[in-house]
Formats: sequence, structure tokens, C-alpha cells
Amino acid sequence: GMNIVVKTASTIFGVPYIALGFEICPEYDDRARLQSVRYIFNMTMNLLFNAGGWLIFFGDKREASGRVIDGTTIEANYRHMGLALALGVSALILICFFSTRRHAYDTRSLPGLAGNSLKAFAADMKDILRDRLAIAVFAYFGTAQFGMLLVSQIQMFTYRFYMGFPDFLKTIVHGSGMAGFALGSLLAPALVRRWDKKPAAGVGFALNLAGSA
Repeated sequence: GMNIVVKTASTIFGVPYIALGFEICPEYDDRARLQSVRYIFNMTMNLLFNAGGWLIFFGDKREASGRVIDGTTIEANYRHMGLALALGVSALILICFFSTRRHAYDTRSLPGLAGNSLKAFAADMKDILRDRLAIAVFAYFGTAQFGMLLVSQIQMFTYRFYMGFPDFLKTIVHGSGMAGFALGSLLAPALVRRWDKKPAAGVGFALNLAGSA
């Protein structure tokens, strides 16, 4: 139930937040650069709290008897992580809101503006779902998200019970994919300028397959 609340809230914030980037950067290359910077910061936070969480929040404890207690089995660790992330996310959202508020203006009264009703939304969705290219994009991202979901659910148990990694190695292995994501975000604008978006996406797809294999 809480996961549904969090995902709903993230979507309500995330859709206009990401759309804001496309509105303040109308130029083709500028949009790629802005989204690149956004993903670099995104992966930096993931490295700190997600991969780094093994050290910051879920470090293994050793009892006086020498028995090692897995940090992921300690309930209080999840409360500490949740509180830290809630405070951090709230602070960053407020910074974003007040930093961009002066650029906001009400567009609802502009002439010729459509799409402000559920009926218009349904019509837009119908048009989108008729577009084979849009369906291909949705299918790709849906498959990618499903793959990431499987990996994220399995990796904690793999590191702990199958590979037997210590906390530091969990952070290194877990964070390597995020470091690769950040590096790709850094390289993406140059690749887009050189080859355009489709070929650049093809290069990224090939690298992803090779790395996963």
C-alpha cells in the first residue's frame, strides 16, 4: 500500500518536473544535455543511498560471540533509511520548486489550448496508442523496467546468500551499474550531436547487451 502511495506521488511530481525540462530547453541539443545532467544527479543519489546503503544503513553487525548479523535483517535499519530519504527528497523537491517558481506562468487561459479535460486526455491516449513507433517505445521501456525490477529484487539476496559479499564489495558491485549509467549520461549529448538520437540509442543498447552478457 505504501509503495502505491510513493509511486503515485512520484508520478504526480515527476511528470511536470521532467516536462519542465523540455519547456525551458526548446532546442534539440539543449534538451539532451539537460536530461543528461538530470540523470547524472539521479545516479549520484543512487550511488550514495542505494549502493552506499550497504555501508550507511545495512552494514553487517558482529556479536560478541563472533556471529555476523546481516544488516538487512534488522528492522530499525529500514526506518533509518526511510527517514533519511524522506528528509533528503523533501529538501531537494523544495529547492527545485522555489528555484523554478519564478519561471512559472498559468497557461490555462491561452487561446487554442486543448487537453485540459479527461475527455481530451482519453483522445490523446487513443492517438498515441495508434502510433506504432510509440508502441515500440512503450514496449522497450516496459521490458527494460521489468528487467530492472527482477534484478533489483534478486540482487540483495544474491550478494548476501549466494556470493557472500562483505558490505564494501556489495557497494562496489551494486554501484558499478549506476556509475555506468552516469558515464553514459555524460557521453550521451556528444553521441547525440555526432550521430543523432536513434544511432546513439543503438550504441547504448549494444553496450547494454554486451555488459549484461
